[in-house]
Amino acid sequence: MIRIEGTRFGVVEVEADAVIHFPNGLIGFPNATRFALLERGPGRMVGFLQSLDTPTLAFPVTDASAFAGYPQPPADELARGVGLPDTDLAMFVIVAAGNKRALEGNLLAPLLVDVASRRGAQVVLDPRKYSASTCLSAPLGDPLAEVRARMEAIKNRPPSEPPAESERTARTAHKTAIAVGT
Repeated sequence: MIRIEGTRFGVVEVEADAVIHFPNGLIGFPNATRFALLERGPGRMVGFLQSLDTPTLAFPVTDASAFAGYPQPPADELARGVGLPDTDLAMFVIVAAGNKRALEGNLLAPLLVDVASRRGAQVVLDPRKYSASTCLSAPLGDPLAEVRARMEAIKNRPPSEPPAESERTARTAHKTAIAVGT
């Protein structure tokens, strides 16, 4: 169990096998390489990627699969480009409150995570197609529920057992169409 203090959430305890490693850090935070996905409760559309290296650093995130057709190129191709396996991916978008209190997502630089190894990378997409402050014009529902279920299933699966078919296909089954405007 890893225990960190001084977070915006008070004392946080995280199981060692729940840590997500970003070997190259995130843009602007190269030394923050270990994170945990924290949720504020079931049904919430935003979770927090809490740094275990810098307790005061936490990014609000949502599951990128909530955006129909995002990203281009597809996540599996992006994963191969950064040296991650392309079979069991989670992708997150960092979100923030915009000028008019609307939720904005950074579709320009999503976070890819190999769910099995819990290794991740931030990728930068084509700035002619995506923005770091895309206004989200529809509620997201519970986009973290699917990622939470997949990570839990993998955590409980013996290391030598391959992912169940339902784990591999579940990530595409729940995609919710969302109108995304800039």
